[in-house]
Amino acid sequence: MKKLYVLFLAFCVLSACETNETPKLSINQMKLLIWDLTVADNLYQQQQFKDSNVQKTDLQEKYYQKIFLTHKIIRRDFLNSYAYYKQHPNMLKILLDSVENFGNRQKTKRIEVQ
Repeated sequence: MKKLYVLFLAFCVLSACETNETPKLSINQMKLLIWDLTVADNLYQQQQFKDSNVQKTDLQEKYYQKIFLTHKIIRRDFLNSYAYYKQHPNMLKILLDSVENFGNRQKTKRIEVQ
């Protein structure tokens, strides 16, 4: 009986180590979120340059909350998905390359409009 218990315990521990989890947010969703968060950070920096009294936590938090509401995503899902991608370097590279390519396309569109 003891051997059976030890085998069961070992099975539980090993199965807990194998995470077949997938991130809650897809690469495409993360790409759009990261891009919007980056734009919000840039906007915050511009505001801070104009008014040094701007409190980072207040203004930046407002921007972030608007972005999460717009995308209908809660911060925890974003952070958990980001942590997942950080643990999977190949997928993180795909994500970051996607953000960069998306940003380049956005800049090109802006230049064409001007």
